[in-house]
Amino acid sequence: MGFSIALIIIVLIVLYSLARTAGESDRTMEQIREQSLLGREESSGGNS
Repeated sequence: MGFSIALIIIVLIVLYSLARTAGESDRTMEQIREQSLLGREESSGGNS
């Protein structure tokens, strides 16, 4: 169990470092923010 958690953390760190070196970290963060905002709007039922 602990090994799988450590593996996930390592993969996330590697992906993050690759995104930073590619200069796409800002774009990735914007996409994550947009997706989380869209998800919140959909789950709360829109503008009601």
